[in-house]
Amino acid sequence: MILLMDNYDPCMRDMYKALSELDGDICVVRCDEMTAEAVRQFCPQAIVISSGTGTPEDTGVCMEVIRHFAGKVPILGIGLGGLTVAACFGGVQKKILSDETAPFHIGFAVQSRLFAGMKPVIGCKEPYAYTVQEDTLPECLRVTARDQFGQLAALEHTEHKTYALCFRPEALMQDAGKKILENLIQMISKKEREEF
Repeated sequence: MILLMDNYDPCMRDMYKALSELDGDICVVRCDEMTAEAVRQFCPQAIVISSGTGTPEDTGVCMEVIRHFAGKVPILGIGLGGLTVAACFGGVQKKILSDETAPFHIGFAVQSRLFAGMKPVIGCKEPYAYTVQEDTLPECLRVTARDQFGQLAALEHTEHKTYALCFRPEALMQDAGKKILENLIQMISKKEREEF
């Protein structure tokens, strides 16, 4: 089962649909409608933390859930969810600088398991508003994607399958967002669970 933590994301239906097409067992939980202890009882095989508005401090029990499950199951934070993942390890949110009229591109470290099989540079249909302040990154997080302005677009933990995206996967062109979700699902296959 994949646990989808909803931070009142207006695009939650799109994310739910995309995940459901890849894995039929999705459980959606609002970030502030359950205790962290109740969420832990779900025993998910992976967790996706949605985007939303506000700051990581506005994500209800998401930080507690991330801290509990990090290193135990794959975790993917998207937008605000990605910033919340980074905040759990000491990263600080900041507003990005961008030219919204320019074509928007993100360069990926394709050796990351999350971006396996993707092109190194992919266009993005919409810019994102926030990223992580680079000088606050702890040693346990590495940068796996940057935009054309050099700003952080994605991070991953150096020791386990915990990932943070500043952008929405569905905003990527060439079906790259779908590939990211497919790679996440691959991590919870039977073989991957035995290796994890």
